[in-house]
Amino acid sequence: MANKRKSFFSFFLIAFFSLCFFSCSDVSGKILYTTATVIFDYETEKSMPKTWFSVFVQTESEAQRGEQLEISTVKSDLTWKINELQFIKNGNKNWVGYSCLLPYENEKIKSGIYKVKYTDSAGNQGESSFLISYNEKLLESNSGDIKKYVTNNLTENIALYDKNDNLLYYGKRKSTWKLDSSIKRDYNSAVYMRKTLSTVSGALLFLLPKEDFNNKEEKR
Repeated sequence: MANKRKSFFSFFLIAFFSLCFFSCSDVSGKILYTTATVIFDYETEKSMPKTWFSVFVQTESEAQRGEQLEISTVKSDLTWKINELQFIKNGNKNWVGYSCLLPYENEKIKSGIYKVKYTDSAGNQGESSFLISYNEKLLESNSGDIKKYVTNNLTENIALYDKNDNLLYYGKRKSTWKLDSSIKRDYNSAVYMRKTLSTVSGALLFLLPKEDFNNKEEKR
């Protein structure tokens, strides 16, 4: 499941990152910036979310030279070591990280300060930190309560997928898409849509339930 989720969202995060402003951390060693996103995935309108988080760093050297990331919590002994890194190019910037860091069994993604240690293929290391902060009542609520527990402004986008879960489009709903049939006209291989809500910084991302084009009424 983790591998499928990583593959599924690595493409999604490329599109998501291209629209979001990356949060910046203290410059330290080879790390220039760090961005972290907590993802809340709602399977149905009534279900509580599955959660994980992603961490990407921009480095002084080429991202493809990345060897390992080590993420750890400051107030506990939780540590994630990632050797199978993912690479994202955003403009002239290269990012290296991982899009699917799962919480430990019987644990949750804790709010607080996290440390990240980056190691490149030559053994050079850099360290930085980032903050995760959210209302943990979200973990026990459905998608209808998101705006109840997130006080800052949220940006809405839509993601279109084909039958193989390949991302076809991510961004604002176009003005010409008054009806869902208009979307199908432009993306005839799209079989379902997911609306997303995100904070301006990109620190929190909410994936709303799938909307199957074949099993939904036309909405304006």
